This record gives sequence, C-alpha cells and structure tokens, in this order.
Amino acid sequence: MRGATSLDPQKFDRALATRGLDGDKLAKIAALDHSTVSRARRGKPIRPTTIRKLVQALQEVSVIKGAEELFP
Repeated sequence: MRGATSLDPQKFDRALATRGLDGDKLAKIAALDHSTVSRARRGKPIRPTTIRKLVQALQEVSVIKGAEELFP
C-alpha cells in the first residue's frame, strides 16, 4: 500500500478506551468498514486518508473524565 503508515496499537486502543468506544463504534463514526479499523488496531499499514478519518472521529467523542488515570 503506497504511502501507508501504521499506528501504535496500544495508543490507539487507549484512545478508544478513554472514550468508551470499541472498533465497531469508531468505524461507524468515521464512516469506515470495521475491518479497516481492525487493521489499524493491529498496527497494520493504513492510508493517510484513513488516519485522518480516524482522528476526526476520535475528536468527535469526548474523553471520559478520569479515564486516563486508569492507565499506567
């Protein structure tokens, strides 16, 4: 996949968890197929346009107050 890059799976999962999201919910918000979000969660290469959609979708959902304190 030309121009593709990978996300850090742990950081990505933390971003989901602190917002109370799972991959399917994020896929729906980002208007992406759940398999695309799954690839990103596993650290597989994804396109920059996909990263943009994921980031925009994450920004639409607020972090749950205190959720970040649950992680080391």
